[in-house]
Order: sequence, then structure tokens, then C-alpha cells
Amino acid sequence: MSSVDANNKVHPSVESNPRCPTIACPVCGSSFGPSGRRTYCSDACRASAYRRRRSSGTLPTLRVPRSQPRREITVYECDTCGERSLGEQRCPQCHTFM
Repeated sequence: MSSVDANNKVHPSVESNPRCPTIACPVCGSSFGPSGRRTYCSDACRASAYRRRRSSGTLPTLRVPRSQPRREITVYECDTCGERSLGEQRCPQCHTFM
């Protein structure tokens, strides 16, 4: 038997018992005795909280950085002359591929 009646009120025996801890419902604020992992006082409050979470629709907008070609950030080094080049695969001095 639940300690919460149909009007989401705590049963007087639970409220007056100092050994029985109570927690407040995050939706309606009424107190109820915890039972397992229970967070809400009733199924109606649980459904209401779910609808509030889903209907908010205010998900943060993700900003994706624009794509950059890999060649512009790669440093190539020529095996022949040791010349380094940023984003260029062909050596400007000896004209070989790095």
C-alpha cells in the first residue's frame, strides 16, 4: 500500500513518524516516503516531468567548425634536401615529392 493517497497527500502515519524519512516531489512539492529509486510521488507527476523535459525543445545548438583540408596543416619534409613545406607535397628546390 502506498503512503500517498489519490490527492498526492502524504498519509498522516508517515508524516508523523520521525523515523520514516520523507522526500519532496520535484514536480508538485508534496512529501512522500521513499521507496527504492522512486523520485516522484505519483505516476502523474512522473509523466508530467517527462513531458516537461521533452517539450522544452531548447537543446543547445551545436556549432560544427568548418572543414579544413588536411594538406594545409601538414608539414612535409623533403628526403633529398631536407626542405620543409607547409601543405606542399612537392619540394620547391629539387622538384621531388616529399
